[in-house]
Amino acid sequence: MTTKHTPGPWTVSDGIVRSEYGKALANVCMAGNGETVPNARLIAAAPELLEACAAAKMFLEPDLVEPGRTVFWKLVDALAKARGE
Repeated sequence: MTTKHTPGPWTVSDGIVRSEYGKALANVCMAGNGETVPNARLIAAAPELLEACAAAKMFLEPDLVEPGRTVFWKLVDALAKARGE
Protein backbone atom coordinates (compact mmCIF):
# COMPACT_ATOMS: atom_id res chain seq x y z
CA MET A 1 0.00 0.00 0.00
CA THR A 2 1.32 3.41 -0.93
CA THR A 3 0.80 6.09 1.69
CA LYS A 4 -1.28 8.95 0.29
CA HIS A 5 -1.16 11.03 3.46
CA THR A 6 1.62 12.78 5.34
CA PRO A 7 3.42 10.04 7.29
CA GLY A 8 3.37 10.17 11.10
CA PRO A 9 4.16 10.81 13.75
CA TRP A 10 1.93 13.84 14.10
CA THR A 11 1.87 16.11 17.14
CA VAL A 12 -0.51 18.71 18.60
CA SER A 13 0.50 22.17 19.75
CA ASP A 14 -1.91 25.06 20.35
CA GLY A 15 -4.68 23.28 18.43
CA ILE A 16 -2.53 22.77 15.35
CA VAL A 17 -1.67 19.25 14.18
CA ARG A 18 1.83 19.06 12.68
CA SER A 19 3.94 16.43 10.96
CA GLU A 20 7.26 15.41 12.46
CA TYR A 21 8.90 18.00 10.19
CA GLY A 22 6.72 20.83 11.53
CA LYS A 23 4.35 21.06 8.55
CA ALA A 24 0.89 22.21 9.70
CA LEU A 25 -1.66 19.56 8.77
CA ALA A 26 -4.82 20.77 10.50
CA ASN A 27 -5.94 23.71 12.57
CA VAL A 28 -8.67 22.58 14.92
CA CYS A 29 -8.93 25.77 16.97
CA MET A 30 -12.58 26.48 17.62
CA ALA A 31 -12.94 29.23 20.20
CA GLY A 32 -15.13 28.25 23.12
CA ASN A 33 -15.45 24.65 21.93
CA GLY A 34 -14.41 22.12 24.59
CA GLU A 35 -13.84 19.56 21.84
CA THR A 36 -10.78 21.29 20.35
CA VAL A 37 -8.05 19.43 22.24
CA PRO A 38 -9.70 15.98 22.03
CA ASN A 39 -10.32 16.47 18.29
CA ALA A 40 -6.70 17.55 17.73
CA ARG A 41 -5.44 14.51 19.66
CA LEU A 42 -7.62 12.19 17.58
CA ILE A 43 -6.38 13.74 14.34
CA ALA A 44 -2.77 13.50 15.53
CA ALA A 45 -3.26 9.80 16.35
CA ALA A 46 -4.62 9.01 12.87
CA PRO A 47 -1.42 7.55 11.36
CA GLU A 48 -0.93 5.22 14.33
CA LEU A 49 -4.62 4.27 14.39
CA LEU A 50 -4.50 3.45 10.67
CA GLU A 51 -1.41 1.29 11.17
CA ALA A 52 -2.98 -0.49 14.18
CA CYS A 53 -6.21 -1.19 12.26
CA ALA A 54 -4.27 -2.62 9.33
CA ALA A 55 -2.28 -4.88 11.67
CA ALA A 56 -5.43 -6.04 13.48
CA LYS A 57 -7.14 -6.79 10.15
CA MET A 58 -4.22 -8.97 9.07
CA PHE A 59 -4.30 -10.76 12.45
CA LEU A 60 -8.06 -11.40 12.39
CA GLU A 61 -8.47 -12.25 8.71
CA PRO A 62 -7.44 -15.94 8.91
CA ASP A 63 -9.91 -16.66 11.74
CA LEU A 64 -13.24 -15.14 10.71
CA VAL A 65 -15.43 -16.59 13.47
CA GLU A 66 -17.74 -14.63 15.76
CA PRO A 67 -17.01 -12.27 17.46
CA GLY A 68 -13.91 -11.73 15.32
CA ARG A 69 -16.00 -11.54 12.16
CA THR A 70 -17.81 -8.40 13.36
CA VAL A 71 -14.57 -6.75 14.47
CA PHE A 72 -12.89 -7.70 11.19
CA TRP A 73 -15.57 -6.10 9.02
CA LYS A 74 -15.59 -2.95 11.16
CA LEU A 75 -11.83 -2.73 10.57
CA VAL A 76 -12.27 -3.27 6.82
CA ASP A 77 -14.84 -0.45 6.69
CA ALA A 78 -12.71 1.92 8.82
CA LEU A 79 -9.60 1.24 6.73
CA ALA A 80 -11.49 1.85 3.49
CA LYS A 81 -12.86 5.13 4.82
CA ALA A 82 -9.43 6.27 6.01
CA ARG A 83 -7.88 5.37 2.65
CA GLY A 84 -10.68 6.99 0.63
CA GLU A 85 -11.78 3.72 -0.94
